[in-house]
Amino acid sequence: MLGVITEKSAIRVYHASTLTTIDTAQKIRALSDTQADPGTFIEIPVSLHSKIVHRAVKNLALPSVALVVSVKRDGHLVVPHGNTIIQPGDQVTVFVSPSDQADKVRRELSETAKI
Repeated sequence: MLGVITEKSAIRVYHASTLTTIDTAQKIRALSDTQADPGTFIEIPVSLHSKIVHRAVKNLALPSVALVVSVKRDGHLVVPHGNTIIQPGDQVTVFVSPSDQADKVRRELSETAKI
């Protein structure tokens, strides 16, 4: 046995994950409330040579109109945190508001790294 999970530990982990989800929802709401346009979601497939591969979400050069909301990895949905590392094969979902910035954000995040 590696350890014992206490009720207190389980509750602490649950609250931490809930707060992260609430924080993300609040950020999306704040982005969409500042514009008449409610925004849109875009999906970015991550290739081996993508400029965002092997980078932490907190280190992505995202414009202020964009927020990473989820990462689909190996068929599982990951709620990203600042330390979440983007991997080859990930599908990154980004909320962009206003919607007319979606193509620009998609181009920026879809670029390949210069070798």
